[in-house]
Amino acid sequence: MRRLHNIQPDEPLEMALHTSPNAAMRLRNDEWRSLAEDYHWHIEIAPIGGARDGIGGFRVNPVAPELAARRLRSAL
Repeated sequence: MRRLHNIQPDEPLEMALHTSPNAAMRLRNDEWRSLAEDYHWHIEIAPIGGARDGIGGFRVNPVAPELAARRLRSAL
């Protein structure tokens, strides 16, 4: 988060934690015996009020992933 704020200090961000049962692992009967306790988690970080495409209200990221990664790596 610090690196993101160093790159764009005036850009407010929101962070969401998504969690759900890892249903894909149910196909593997020989493993994951503790499936009831196993969950898939991922964190989503996005600008608040970021650019939207106007059609479906989806966020549009105009920065190429390679450029974004380079900027994040170089940020302190």
